[in-house]
Amino acid sequence: MGIRRWLRELTASGEEAAVLHAVDDAPRFAIGKLPEQTLGTISGTVIPGDDRRLIAPLSRRTCLCWGFKIQGGNTTVRRREGFTFVLADDTHRARIDPARSNVLIAASYFSKCVGMASAEEHQRRLLRDLDFHESNGASPSGMKNTVPTYRFSEWIIDAGMVLAVVGSGIREPDQLGDGGYREVGTLIHISGTLERPISITDET
Repeated sequence: MGIRRWLRELTASGEEAAVLHAVDDAPRFAIGKLPEQTLGTISGTVIPGDDRRLIAPLSRRTCLCWGFKIQGGNTTVRRREGFTFVLADDTHRARIDPARSNVLIAASYFSKCVGMASAEEHQRRLLRDLDFHESNGASPSGMKNTVPTYRFSEWIIDAGMVLAVVGSGIREPDQLGDGGYREVGTLIHISGTLERPISITDET
């Protein structure tokens, strides 16, 4: 086990731990070899599913999916948003719907500020939209007038990243394929449900 994996297991939250277990437990397949409606782990390179893009709220980066965590005193808020994207390997393509998923991707943006007054404008706007108040970040000791420290972290999914996905899916026409993929004619569409979310991770 590598140091990074060991550290992830040591610090993983409930959702993150679920992803690690899913990757370990599910059999691995090349994308083109994953049977329909069969749980498995596939990996490949991310390519856009269409022309849509998001702007990550903290780093302002263009991406396909984002997720952030903001901590202030005893309050922690997580949010994420994403478009369907495509995962490709040498054999095939998979269309990945992240709407119902557990995600474990290393954060690539970090920031912190002491009190809203020292936050950048977009951070301050986000804190207010999420109903953070200076009282939300009061110290555990209950001291009044404590200025909270806000900690921000954010991950993104964008074209060119190599990811692993655990889930099952069905075949559908591959309308994005180039000449090589049109020989196969289909891709596998992987999506989750509330009861059985898929797992998405950079732990490949």
